[in-house]
Amino acid sequence: MILEHLSNILELFYPNDCIGCTRSLSKNDNILCTHCFHDLPYAYYTQQENNPLDQLFFGKIPLEFATSLLIFQPKGIVQNLIHELKYNNNQKIGALLGTLLSQEILSVKNLKPIDYIIPVPLHKNKLKSRGYNQLTSIGNNLSKHLKAPMLENILTKVNASETQTKKNKLARWENAKHNFQIQKNDSLKGKHVLLFDDVITTGATIESCAIELLKTQNITLSIASIAHTINF
Repeated sequence: MILEHLSNILELFYPNDCIGCTRSLSKNDNILCTHCFHDLPYAYYTQQENNPLDQLFFGKIPLEFATSLLIFQPKGIVQNLIHELKYNNNQKIGALLGTLLSQEILSVKNLKPIDYIIPVPLHKNKLKSRGYNQLTSIGNNLSKHLKAPMLENILTKVNASETQTKKNKLARWENAKHNFQIQKNDSLKGKHVLLFDDVITTGATIESCAIELLKTQNITLSIASIAHTINF
């Protein structure tokens, strides 16, 4: 009774609002109201032959599969979710998105069991200043549902490059290449590895990471993201 009373008081000062529409959430809602949750712009890539991510990486990196959960739209609900997770450390969002992305991956036809999950890493300086990698909470839930361990230290970012946000396609690639390095680790040999990020736009960052991972003998690589920016 006391805890319930305290909870009601806290909600007066820190209202539990929907990330999408800012309306107050009901007790049964989490992060998003029912309307916004069902209004999410799902990509449904696992239901498409030669989906847009397959096309983006075709001829560049060999992949088992490529998928994304949502379509990223500027100033849309997905941008709000990613921003809250990335800059305000809202771990509930990471848990929700990781669970939803897991369900998307598990729907892949003839899915080959995933052995390891690897997030796109942050440079150590950015990790120190921010205090967390926004991909960790997503990866923890991927690991839980896909029953595969997440490895956060095998792939490292060696150059503290500038933000990609306002760069064009060529500039993003120049900014991303040679930025990542794989640590020598025989555990990846012959394994199916899932590389994931929050948002894929030009694919430059993922491609740079993938090139490093593909240096491993007989590795099979898949990629996934929370969101994909199209018409960039």
